[in-house]
Amino acid sequence: MEIRSAFIGILALASAASAQNILLVDASGYASDVVTHLQNQGLTVTDFGSGTPDLATLQQYDAVMAFSDGSFADPVALGDVLADYVDAGGRVVQTTFAFYEGGFGLGIDGRWGAEGYSPFTYGPQTQGTNEYLGKVYNADHYTLRAVDSFDGGSSSYRNVVGMTPGAERVADWTDGTPLIGEVTSKNGVSVGLNFYPPSSDIRGDFWNAATDGDTIMYNALTGRNGCYADFTGDGVLDLFDFLGYVNTFNAGDLDADCDADGELTLFDFLCFVNEFNAGC
Repeated sequence: MEIRSAFIGILALASAASAQNILLVDASGYASDVVTHLQNQGLTVTDFGSGTPDLATLQQYDAVMAFSDGSFADPVALGDVLADYVDAGGRVVQTTFAFYEGGFGLGIDGRWGAEGYSPFTYGPQTQGTNEYLGKVYNADHYTLRAVDSFDGGSSSYRNVVGMTPGAERVADWTDGTPLIGEVTSKNGVSVGLNFYPPSSDIRGDFWNAATDGDTIMYNALTGRNGCYADFTGDGVLDLFDFLGYVNTFNAGDLDADCDADGELTLFDFLCFVNEFNAGC
């Protein structure tokens, strides 16, 4: 494919233009794998660990992702401050085992669970059967953008959850358990990803790193509330957004050639806007 010379000299700006600052709050021994996958997606990632950041700290970041396989330092305080962050317009992605019900400090408690910030109700964990991305309720949802497949691995760790009233059910596991959900009724957004974020790169029974778990996490963390083409988040669709689009969706497989004419031009970006961003 020919890439026009006007883009070649400035393509390196794409990562900086589209990068977002992400905070991980995790009680997990496998967080390094998650950091690596998100960094490979062009995100700037800080691992806070299992402690409780205050609101001022959270507001330094564009989005927060929480997961556990051990105890959070204070699950009630964490739930309260994450709710405050969403009330202030923040974006939180909650993943397995932070939906855990039954103690051990794995679940996010406080206002988060009690006041409907979590897209999912809480339940015990389950694993041991290889599950995949199953029924999709909203194929146009941004969390599924550029997602071709998702394989949970031989353990397919997940929580046995239901849907919180008012939350959107986006997709299920093949066994019918909710996999992706979203709450948009607050000032900010909370997304539920009912899988354990570390991949098979760090342990063989985790989600298959040859599939699109990292893309699902990236999409959940960077979603633009319906205007997905605004990669820089400045409210303007321009060349830097196109570069972000190329950087994100053209990793060696030419997916950025939206109009399939063999060249990457701004017409491809307009094609992307037309297909995925009605009204953007």
